[in-house]
Amino acid sequence: MGLGILILGSIIVLISLLGCATGKWKKPYFAVPFIILTLIIGIAILVIGIVITFASTIISDLSSEACNNYSEQIDYNSVVSKYVCSKTCPCPTGEDDFNKNLWSSYDYSMFNKYYRSKDEASMSVDEKNEYEKNGDYAEVTPLVFKNTGTTYSNWVDCYNEVLKDTMTDSTATDSTATVDTTTDDITNT
Repeated sequence: MGLGILILGSIIVLISLLGCATGKWKKPYFAVPFIILTLIIGIAILVIGIVITFASTIISDLSSEACNNYSEQIDYNSVVSKYVCSKTCPCPTGEDDFNKNLWSSYDYSMFNKYYRSKDEASMSVDEKNEYEKNGDYAEVTPLVFKNTGTTYSNWVDCYNEVLKDTMTDSTATDSTATVDTTTDDITNT
């Protein structure tokens, strides 16, 4: 990188000296190299500008498409977020209830867009009834924290220790999961 900058700097100094000499003496042995080098540098800068313009347009289009793909957010919520800090994978409350207090400090609207609730007390009557009936498979689930017992600090631990065996095997061709809502057990068939 440093050598390239030195070479480019040297070429720019050479072009400027040739330009000065062409202006002062108007001789072809100054003018021709000046014109050729200026043309080459100009075309290179034009090509770089076009590439950057098209690349930024493509990147902008891709990021807009990716960010506006709500189905991926729904998939994430149903597969990942739904079980983190739930009855299935409770989160640790943390020292002096730090984790629980941190999450409880967020506004309800933040949880609503992810179909979660701060706790059961903040759920509507319909949401509570569905949660009591379906457990972690309800549309809206509260955050669950525990001081004792097994807790999970991240999705990977929850997945590897609890969910991995209950989710459909990626090599299976026709597998469906059934849920026993009284025990929150998943059975693959």
